[in-house]
Amino acid sequence: MRCIILIDIMIQFFHGDDEYYDHLSKQISARLQSGVTDSSGVASTEYLFSRLDTLWGFFAPLATSYYLMARSGKPYTSIKTDAGYIIVFQKFGEILCIAVNGDGKETELEMLRKCYILHTLTRLFVGPLEDQLNPGDMGARTELWNKIGRCIDSWSYLYSNRPAILVEAIERLQVKEEISFKCREELMRCMSSLKVAEISPILHSLVFVDSKLFLHISHLDPPLVSQSFLILSMYVQANFTDINSAYPPETDINNPFYTKERLFLPTAAGTITPLTVYCVGFGVGMVLVLLVRCGDPILANNICTSISSIQTITTLSSLNRRPENSRDLIVLIDMYLKRSADTWNKISFANGADQFKSMCGSVIATWEKCKADGLAESIEMRRLEPSHENQINKVLRDLQKIFTILYYARVYRKQSDADGMMFCCKILNTKFATDYGDFLQVKAERNIHANIDVSNYHGLAYYLFVNRRNDSYTAVNFCERDSVVGVSCLDELTGKRGKKSGVLLRQKVWDLVDRVHRFSQHGCTLQIWEEEDFVLSYHLWFCNQRSGVRIACQERLFSEGIPPGILTDPSSYKRYGREVVVLELYMIHMRDTNLCGVIANAELISEKLWQQSRESAPRFAAIL
Repeated sequence: MRCIILIDIMIQFFHGDDEYYDHLSKQISARLQSGVTDSSGVASTEYLFSRLDTLWGFFAPLATSYYLMARSGKPYTSIKTDAGYIIVFQKFGEILCIAVNGDGKETELEMLRKCYILHTLTRLFVGPLEDQLNPGDMGARTELWNKIGRCIDSWSYLYSNRPAILVEAIERLQVKEEISFKCREELMRCMSSLKVAEISPILHSLVFVDSKLFLHISHLDPPLVSQSFLILSMYVQANFTDINSAYPPETDINNPFYTKERLFLPTAAGTITPLTVYCVGFGVGMVLVLLVRCGDPILANNICTSISSIQTITTLSSLNRRPENSRDLIVLIDMYLKRSADTWNKISFANGADQFKSMCGSVIATWEKCKADGLAESIEMRRLEPSHENQINKVLRDLQKIFTILYYARVYRKQSDADGMMFCCKILNTKFATDYGDFLQVKAERNIHANIDVSNYHGLAYYLFVNRRNDSYTAVNFCERDSVVGVSCLDELTGKRGKKSGVLLRQKVWDLVDRVHRFSQHGCTLQIWEEEDFVLSYHLWFCNQRSGVRIACQERLFSEGIPPGILTDPSSYKRYGREVVVLELYMIHMRDTNLCGVIANAELISEKLWQQSRESAPRFAAIL
């Protein structure tokens, strides 16, 4: 019984499993008069979404107690109730996220990850405009909340069944180069035949098979970051899990095999860019994804940066804290507002052009007046003057309105779009899905990423290798429902405990990732832990591709307080530039393996992987 909720001055989002909906509906029905219940005598989901004030009554005490403790300087992150519920709190700006678990199947850390996942998904669907999470129209609200809820459930599934999620890597479908080349040719032919006048310009085209990335063709810059691939795999998993047959021949605009969405994907600069995302299923488990430009991405980046910087000032002011380098922050906002003004002054509208330009001019004029009235000094004093606060809030509101006008118009399906996507389906289905569909589906069900037999290495139960240059990984797949093939020692151990080896292995890999994340904050690149039944080890090394020289890691790799496994792009790995390769090796040995054996296996496996990778990255033995 689980749920997760976002609260500001009112409920901004709510999602729970069926058991929690039933529990909450019965509780509400007991307090309400007749006429709001369904045939079973409980309040319907539609009623819950339409009467947020009633829903607020159940969660207001939690939010109130959290804020009271925060104001006293003793905020708490989680509580446990006498009824066995675990409740986790995490604040994002002005929004408080509350995760509730009543079945004991999630730990506090897993619930905290879910809070961060929800924060990522809200930015995916509404960008920087958090007020858009709760539209006034009940139908639009229900539709949006259901979309986000499906993506949360999708993440939970991938979290339990895909090793790639554990280390923030991209799961690619592994097939022979010949088949991959032929399928890529079909995709390129499809793109060249597409009526570009209807869907233009296409930045990226991707093909997912069972939510695993199979093909990716980049037509224009900017390149996609790893976080975008991970988010898109979640989106595909959430919307196309029921594809069990080839596409239907009709080109109905309401075809369930076709979606069109305005999404805000992350960029390499840490901001977001608006894109129109087309998805269509064209075979068993196969989904074509097209990313299409939506407006000016540079202007979107400038406005988003301005909004987030202004929100930083208001948030710290409410906490009576002074931001570091406050004058630099004002200079940053000033720069991005001027860049935005240079662009939006050139935008023309068929209707409402004068009103839009007046709003844009008001933003610049209000900001300049605020600076002239001593904004910097007010920030230094850790408390904004009422006049400054009013002016900043006006700038923030106007920027959000401008962003709404430019990028948040509701995306409607058009028959011409549906015709174009179904045209793609016919091309891809003619050769692509017909010749290789069954083969690709079978490969996706048992996607083998490793050609190294762990039984050849004494005491080795599992390993996972990650190349952070492209966030690819090599590992033996496992699933909670299955055993791990080829690891007899692990099967024997778990058999005595009455568990599947996949269940235990998932838990141990998460334990290893958590420990690695914690110790890497202090610059540790070689970590070994001994447990009752296992020896866990982590090996990290850097190398310049041109010189082949090892690069020492003397900085923290991760930010403190942010848990791993939250679909965040590990930009810290990219700080050394494109020429530097960052490699990671996670290993789990049985307890009777000594430390020399662990190091020896690390050397042998890294050398084997180095020989197979066709890259100039050094093997692990080169840096010991």
